[in-house]
Amino acid sequence: MTAPPFVDIQEIIISILQQRAQQLGGPASATISDDRYGGAIHLLIHPDGTTESVE
Repeated sequence: MTAPPFVDIQEIIISILQQRAQQLGGPASATISDDRYGGAIHLLIHPDGTTESVE
């Protein structure tokens, strides 16, 4: 996924996952990786838009 100029890609991804959580009626899980830095984060995104890190 690529963000338009001057838009935070994380905001776009969280928004999409929030919509999915609303459709599912519960939290959506995601792993977001950044190949530039070799890192990844595991998240739960709730229907209300709150997120929590999952280890």
